[in-house]
Amino acid sequence: MKLALSPRNMLREEHVEINPSVHSLDILDGYKSRGYLLGFGKSLFAMIPQIHQLVEARQEEEKLGLGDSAALRKQYEYLVAKLDAFDLYREDLDNPRPGQERVSSTMIYQNALIVYLHSAFCPNMLSDVGLAVELDERIDKTMPAFMTLFVGDSPYRRMLLWPGVIMASCAQREEHIRIFRTGLVGRAERTPGAVKTGARIVSLLWKDPDPRAFGPRGLSYVMTKHDISFGLC
Repeated sequence: MKLALSPRNMLREEHVEINPSVHSLDILDGYKSRGYLLGFGKSLFAMIPQIHQLVEARQEEEKLGLGDSAALRKQYEYLVAKLDAFDLYREDLDNPRPGQERVSSTMIYQNALIVYLHSAFCPNMLSDVGLAVELDERIDKTMPAFMTLFVGDSPYRRMLLWPGVIMASCAQREEHIRIFRTGLVGRAERTPGAVKTGARIVSLLWKDPDPRAFGPRGLSYVMTKHDISFGLC
């Protein structure tokens, strides 16, 4: 997911060998421990390779100065609709963690993936009033889950760094920013280092007056501007 994960990817071409297993999670089906490995949202995670490939294709169009093609636009709309319709209660992985934690974690990832797709196909999300309202509503929707899992110091906290930072990058209302800041920074002595770095990146984004400092693309912009090399996952 290069828009947010590797901010320097647009500066030069780099070849990365991808293990075939990355393109499918079917390899885990034979293991009873798959619930522990993923923790939540296996079917949701299974969509990530398709989302990644679509965003890569859109980036290639951007490099060529092209608008999004009808084929990519159709796939984008299909994936957003599929994500929106995702049943948060569909899986029972016999996980020892409370069921509501898994549902809340899946919901945060679900909304973050939708926001990530929107960012790929709408370079300036704030210029679209309808989309800006949608982003605010999605943050509102995930706030209770974020409070429970981040502020409440859930074991899922580290696994939710990527979607947490993605959602935080779209926060505009002060009450949202305050909750995200509390959740990401939390109790300093108990906060994982990666989460602290994620919190720093989002804080820099919130303070930056440049309109480019917004959303997943804004994370890439801020990381490049401040020479931060960090892999969100």
